[in-house]
Amino acid sequence: MRKRWQLFWWQWRFRRYRVEYLRYLAALLTNFSAQLTFKVIFKKEQQRYGRHHVRGRLAALWLQRLNQHGGDLAIAWRGSFSPELLQVIRVCQHYGSRSLMQALQFLAHQQEVLQRLRRQNQAVLWPAFLAIAVLCGALVLIPLFTVPELRRAFSYVPPEYYGPATRALFATADWLLRFGWLIPLLALGVLIAVFISFSRYVGAGRLYMDRLEPWKSYRLMGAYNLLQTLGILLSLEHVHLPLESAIHRLADTSIPWLRLRLVQIQKRIIQGHTGASSFATGLLDKEDLWFLADMSEGQSLEHACMAIAQRLAERIEDRLNRIVVVARWVVLLVGVTILLALLFWHYRVFEELRHGLINMFV
Repeated sequence: MRKRWQLFWWQWRFRRYRVEYLRYLAALLTNFSAQLTFKVIFKKEQQRYGRHHVRGRLAALWLQRLNQHGGDLAIAWRGSFSPELLQVIRVCQHYGSRSLMQALQFLAHQQEVLQRLRRQNQAVLWPAFLAIAVLCGALVLIPLFTVPELRRAFSYVPPEYYGPATRALFATADWLLRFGWLIPLLALGVLIAVFISFSRYVGAGRLYMDRLEPWKSYRLMGAYNLLQTLGILLSLEHVHLPLESAIHRLADTSIPWLRLRLVQIQKRIIQGHTGASSFATGLLDKEDLWFLADMSEGQSLEHACMAIAQRLAERIEDRLNRIVVVARWVVLLVGVTILLALLFWHYRVFEELRHGLINMFV
C-alpha cells in the first residue's frame, strides 16, 4: 500500500514535466540515430537524476516495465500520462518509430494547450474557493463559538423570553452540532459523482446531459482530444491510415464515454457515411460540424481534423473563461450575501436576548 501511494505521488508530481518531457523526447528521437532507444533514454535519466528526483524514480519504473512488457511504451507510461495520450502512443508505436516521433511532437502541443486551460481556470477560480472556505468557517463557528457565547452571556434569560430569530439560531446550532459533518460529505460526494460521470456515465440520459454544463464543456474537450488524435494518426507520413482503421484502433479505449462516441462514429461509417458526415453523432455542435464538412471538401480529412481541433481549442478557451468568471462572481456574491445574512441574524438574536433580559428584570 505504501509503495502504491509513493508511486501515485511521483506520478502526480510529474504532471508539470509532461509537456517539456514530450518535446525533449521528440527532439531526441528526431535528431539522433536509431540506436537511441527508450531504454537508453530511461537509463540515462535514471543515472542523471537519481532516486531523489521524480524523473529519476519514474525512469527506473518505466525501464522496468519496458523490460517486463516487451518494450510497450504505453504500459511503461501508464499512470504518468492520460489514457487518451497513451492510446495514441500505443497506436503509433504499432506503426513504427517514425510514427511515434511524429506523434510526440503533436502530443506535446496538445498537452500544452490543455495545461494552459487548466492553469487559467485555476488562477480565476481561487477567489471563489477562498469565499467557500470563509463561509464554511462561519458555519463552523455558529455551534462552536457564537451560540455558546450568546448562551453564556445571556444565561439569565429563560427560554420563554427567546424571540423567533433566537429560537431558530439555537436550533440551527444544535442541528449543525449533530449533523453538520454531513454537509461537507454530501458536497464532496456530489462533486465526486459529477467528476466520475464525465468519463464513465454512458446511460440513457448521457446524450441529453452532454448539452448541459458542465458535461457540455467535457464533450467539447473530448471532441478536441479525439479530432486532434485523429489528425495525428491520419497524417502519419509513411502509413496510409483510413478513418475507419483509425477509429477502430482507438475504440478499445478504457474511457467509457469516449468508447461510446467512437462506436457511434463506427456505426455511421458502416452505414455508408464518409468524411465529415461520420461525425454527425452529437459529438460536435452544428456549426463545428459544418466547418469540418467545409474544410474536408477543400483539404484532406487530416488537415480538416487539425483545423477543427484548433477551432475547438479556441472556442473552449473562450467558453471556459466566461463560465469560470461567471461562476467565480456567483460564488463570491452568494458567499457575501450569506455572510451578511448571518451577521444580521446574529444582530437580531442579540437584540431579542437584550430585550428579553430587560423584560425579565422589569
